[in-house]
Amino acid sequence: MEKSFPLDELIDLEELQSIQDSFAIAVGISSVILSPEGEPLTRLTNPTGFCSLIQSTGKGKERCFRSFMEIGKIALGAQEPEICYCFAHCGHFVAPIMINGEHKGTVFAGQFIPEKFSSEQLHDFEKIAHEIDLDPGPLVKEAEKMRVVGEDVIRNYFSLLFKIVETITKRGAQSAELIRAKDAFQRAHDELERRVQERTAELAEANRKLEQEIAERRQTEETRRESEEKFRLLSENSIDCIWIVNTRLKFTYLSPSLERITGFKPEQWVGTKLSSHFKKKEFLKAGVIAAKGIKNYKTFTHVTFESKMLNSKNDEVDVEISGKILLNSQGKPIGIQGITRDITERKKAEKILKDSKIKLQLLYDSSSDAIMLLDEKGFFDCNEATLRLFGCANREEFYGRHPADFSPPTQPDGADSKSYARNNIAVALKEGSKRFEQLYRRLDGTDFPAEVLLDALMLEDKKVLQARVYDITEQKAAQEAIRESEERYKTLFEFGMDGILIADIETKRFEYANPALCKMLGYSAKELAEGMSVSNIHPKDNFEHVISEFEAQAKGEKTLAQNIPCLRKDGTIIYADINTTVALVDGKKCKIGLFRDNSERKAAEGELKKRADELEKFNRLAVGRELKMIKLKKEINALLAKSGKEPGYKIVGEPQAEMF
Repeated sequence: MEKSFPLDELIDLEELQSIQDSFAIAVGISSVILSPEGEPLTRLTNPTGFCSLIQSTGKGKERCFRSFMEIGKIALGAQEPEICYCFAHCGHFVAPIMINGEHKGTVFAGQFIPEKFSSEQLHDFEKIAHEIDLDPGPLVKEAEKMRVVGEDVIRNYFSLLFKIVETITKRGAQSAELIRAKDAFQRAHDELERRVQERTAELAEANRKLEQEIAERRQTEETRRESEEKFRLLSENSIDCIWIVNTRLKFTYLSPSLERITGFKPEQWVGTKLSSHFKKKEFLKAGVIAAKGIKNYKTFTHVTFESKMLNSKNDEVDVEISGKILLNSQGKPIGIQGITRDITERKKAEKILKDSKIKLQLLYDSSSDAIMLLDEKGFFDCNEATLRLFGCANREEFYGRHPADFSPPTQPDGADSKSYARNNIAVALKEGSKRFEQLYRRLDGTDFPAEVLLDALMLEDKKVLQARVYDITEQKAAQEAIRESEERYKTLFEFGMDGILIADIETKRFEYANPALCKMLGYSAKELAEGMSVSNIHPKDNFEHVISEFEAQAKGEKTLAQNIPCLRKDGTIIYADINTTVALVDGKKCKIGLFRDNSERKAAEGELKKRADELEKFNRLAVGRELKMIKLKKEINALLAKSGKEPGYKIVGEPQAEMF
């Protein structure tokens, strides 16, 4: 709040006393100037004996003070000079001094009567004398001596005095205001300089951090892009179909190999239920396994089984399905990821092998699958695919070796390879078949994961095993790539500096929000996901503009919506640059928004503009004040000239406002 200057700080009271004395003596009446609180600012000039006698007692002085305050209020209410009469029937010229609507003081000129007191008034003085503890005789005598001055004379002379006092006061107020303006200007200038220096340093640091962040983001984006590209190459070029279903057993992703296996394009299956691609009997088998895995997700690792799926012609296709439970960051199941392999040819081969030893031998020799025969002593027969798979130049390098001889000492789970092989062989000989995975080692020392199918059969009255070994290196790599990709996505979502918000396009409700977005808007992720939508995080006045920006993005007219106002939980508004895209999340078509807070940048720009405007305003104010002072000096000179006095001010030159 700006300081309000009292009258004694605006003008020289001794100079004012001199002017007051001159007028009072010239006219022959008393004069004084009081503060708004009734305190005398000047000494009483030319007092009458009548008024001095009244004020000689405490009661009389108090009565005079109360009367002066009352007539002062009358003049203040009128906002102009008035002639009023006090309780002792004396006339007083009363003029309030107002500066910019503020009461600075009151000019009193009086202790006169326009005509001699009447006998009734003289009689009244006797009563007043008793009330204020005075002897009535002396008071009546002084009353008879009271000077008689016409109201017009008083009004004319003291209106001039009032004008002079008012002009001098305004001049002082303007001088004080100019000084205050200059001080304020200097303080504002110093503050602006300080803030500019601070903001410059902050912006420099922000730029440095931004450059570092951009570099890190580019590296992260490049790593993510490379990972996605690897996954794309693996999935698009994999012979097997890689797929993902959610906990409702609806497909959310399928690789292009689906078309080779079933004749359907991947997009025809996305969003469909698992049950719609099996006959009832086969689905019961697959569905039971899936439900069991989701229910026992804490102990369930993975499963592989054979089944029959329907192709585009509604015919059944023999497939081998491998799957594992997908868990979210809280360790809760969110779906199943698996691989489907077309085993139609394998099934046909198995049937033919069972039907005919001759056909078996032909298929055995020409099969692209690694097929071999073994007994308790080791391998004794194999096809060419086996030699290629294990890196053997000829059959002599393969025959006589035990499966453990083509394995590292231990398996990935720490099991001893020899014990692991013996156990699987024993189970196959006992139960007729055994399917499992094993890590093998070629003769050149390279390891590869494989899926092994052992089938027991009689050969020359001897029970032996036929082994099929499938190199699943690509399958494992694809699974690992999917896992790594999911971990990267999780890391980006949870720890990214930009806010990420996912909304259901159909319901318009928020589904997920990352910590950065929650911090930016002041809501918890739970609050955002419990019924909030786009309309809750943008000001109503700007909502139409916000929607138009998002629609432009949807049409491809722009990729980035800049300076979008966002409404925080506490009611404050921040501004963000927002990029959006559409993706399938948990089987729902969702819009994903990336928010980058630019409020600090906008605030800095607004502050700089505000300070520049204030500087311009102060420049204009200083010039205006100087011009007004010159005008006031001219008015005072004119008033002095009317009074027959020399001009009090010498005006040398005038500033030109247009220069500024």
